[in-house]
Amino acid sequence: MLNTQLRYILVAMVSTICLQCASKTPQTQNINSAKALNKKYQLNITSNLVLPLNKAGLDSLKKEYLLIVDRNAQVIDEESEEDDLAVNEKLMSIYIPYAFNDLVKRGFKPISAELFEQKLTQLGLNPTQRKKLKGVYEHPHYFTFLIAPLQVTTDEEQKKVDEQEAKCIKIAGLYHFYVKGYNFIAMPSMLESFIKQDKNGAHFSLDNELVHYNCFLLNNNKFSLSWLCKHNKTLLFDLVKVYGYDKNETINKLLLKKMLNLNRASEVGSTYNGSGLDYIHTVFSRKVQLKSPYLVIHKGLFETLMQLPLNNENKQWTNLLNQYGEQLVKTSPTESSLCLSSLNDNERFELAAYTAYYLIKLRNKYKLTGDCFYQKALRTNRMFRTYLEKVNYLGLSVLKK
Repeated sequence: MLNTQLRYILVAMVSTICLQCASKTPQTQNINSAKALNKKYQLNITSNLVLPLNKAGLDSLKKEYLLIVDRNAQVIDEESEEDDLAVNEKLMSIYIPYAFNDLVKRGFKPISAELFEQKLTQLGLNPTQRKKLKGVYEHPHYFTFLIAPLQVTTDEEQKKVDEQEAKCIKIAGLYHFYVKGYNFIAMPSMLESFIKQDKNGAHFSLDNELVHYNCFLLNNNKFSLSWLCKHNKTLLFDLVKVYGYDKNETINKLLLKKMLNLNRASEVGSTYNGSGLDYIHTVFSRKVQLKSPYLVIHKGLFETLMQLPLNNENKQWTNLLNQYGEQLVKTSPTESSLCLSSLNDNERFELAAYTAYYLIKLRNKYKLTGDCFYQKALRTNRMFRTYLEKVNYLGLSVLKK
């Protein structure tokens, strides 16, 4: 009887010890860490997105990360391929917890799943929007967005790109990564520079650009915006050109100034250089790549232009918009730049109409007289005039007058 009781006691003790051990397994600790983060920051780390965020878990991954990078470096040396790091799910599962920790340590305030989705909506990348987009690839821990469209002309070529993307991203610098659950943005071209070497050995630290990009875009941090304005304007300009993020006055003014500088550099006498025109076109509008692509005009940028101080430098916009409008209403797209030839007639005419609308308002501010490209196009381009009548001049009363 006594032996039986002892057996029950021993079984109970062993069961308790096993349960305690199980509760301390790395996976259990990871889940507990994820639950704590979800509660603290209203994140959306689901069970399939749980990554090691405690020190022991992070340290165990560092060696593996370095091995992956070294392996990539050897492949590149042997095959003389591009020098971008091949990014795959395994590499990202190591990168994400380190990057998240580093962001928080350096001032980033984690945002809730709800706010992250609002930010994605502003960029045209919420779950519903990105289902329709080309160049978006979903992965368990993140999705990628192709910021520099590849020259893919056939379904077969697109299939090859999709297959390559499904395996790993060889051309990582062309993508932005949006990390699910943890709600931040990564740029794979910075993955290798994430590893820093000093007298204490290798450690992980994000590039300043990526920290400030997340702090500005997701936290509305004004200091980070100032830092980017000084050190990496390109990231800010891409927000307008790639995503249509045209509501920030500071970015818009910087971009308008760059276009004026580009205009001065590319003018030869009275002839406007085509490469400058192409750049201006990519700034004032973009083609959203769906199965049925459509044009988006960055009206916020035009509105900022209207608010610029009246002076001789900004007066140049009256000539620049006029030259741009002349290109848009040319009878044949082949007469315009290659960039404009990607638009159909209705898209060119819509863009020309809005350009004329803002140009006429700007000319009135400077009290300029005489005709601009718009009046001439009404007299000589029947297709343009027919389009305007069909769409009731886009509801812009200035154009009717």
